[in-house]
Amino acid sequence: MVKRRRVVLLSERFRHDPPSTLLVVPLSTTAPTDVEPYHYQLTGHYDFLALGSWAKGNMVTNVALARLYPIFKHGRALNARLTDADLEEVRRAIARALGLKTA
Repeated sequence: MVKRRRVVLLSERFRHDPPSTLLVVPLSTTAPTDVEPYHYQLTGHYDFLALGSWAKGNMVTNVALARLYPIFKHGRALNARLTDADLEEVRRAIARALGLKTA
C-alpha cells in the first residue's frame, strides 16, 4: 500500500535543473507511542496541515521528485512553508536522530 503523506522538503532550492531525488522528513498526524528527542510536534498553525502534526526526524529519506505532489487549496498550488522556528526544530530533531550535537 502506498500512502500519501505530507513531508518537509529538506533539499536546498534549485535554480535550474531540479535533482531527480530530494531529501525529505515525513509528517504524521499520529503522535509517536513513545516521544523521543528526534520527534517534533509542529507548533505553528498551518492551513495545509492538521493541527498537532509531528515530524519524524528518524525517518529522513530520499524521494524521487516525480513522487512529490504540490498541496492544492481551492484549485491552486500553495507555496506551503513552515515557520523558521518549526523548520529549525525539525532540523534539530534530525540532528538528534543522527547523533549530532545540537545547540
